[in-house]
Amino acid sequence: MMTKFVRLGVYIAALLAGVLAMAGYGEFDPATWVFDLYPFNVKEAVLTLGMMTGNALAAFAFLRGWKGKQ
Repeated sequence: MMTKFVRLGVYIAALLAGVLAMAGYGEFDPATWVFDLYPFNVKEAVLTLGMMTGNALAAFAFLRGWKGKQ
């Protein structure tokens, strides 16, 4: 049972490394499975992730038809 979670974790880590490489935040070598993360600004990353999360939640709420207090 635990091996399923380990395998899933490896797949998610590889997916995340690929996404970061495509976004230009690092370089991923699939032959050796080595990911080199480039230096980045942590404050900017946190602000960007917060903005993206807020927009995603707002879009989800809009699609679900949620309304504010009435």
